[in-house]
Amino acid sequence: MGKYDSLYVKPLQRASSTWANSVVDALNELYDMASKAIRISKIVRVTANYTANPYELVLVDASGGPVTITLPSVANGVTVIVKKVDTSTNAVTVAPPSGKYVENSSSVQLSSFGEAVILVADPDGNWWIIARV
Repeated sequence: MGKYDSLYVKPLQRASSTWANSVVDALNELYDMASKAIRISKIVRVTANYTANPYELVLVDASGGPVTITLPSVANGVTVIVKKVDTSTNAVTVAPPSGKYVENSSSVQLSSFGEAVILVADPDGNWWIIARV
């Protein structure tokens, strides 16, 4: 299986001009990032502060008190999903590693049952929300 099989997309072929090759390279990188965006290598359920690992789905039960999930120090297309799985009013805080940001902020909050964020790291190790439900 090739690296694009999960998207049912084949890599584009390089063209004869420099400009066209730039477009092809950008599209191939986008396809590569999209294929990683839904990758989950492990599912964990936590009730206390936790540092997530790359490609992890973190199910957070904050019924015992507020919980902070720290995102891993990584770069370039790594994803993490964090979901609040309790009905308490305790917040789940999703925080980047030291010196980094989530959406240009120091953290993002999940406060309702079932609320979730899918985050992707950029090449500088900052995190961006690609979906919030």
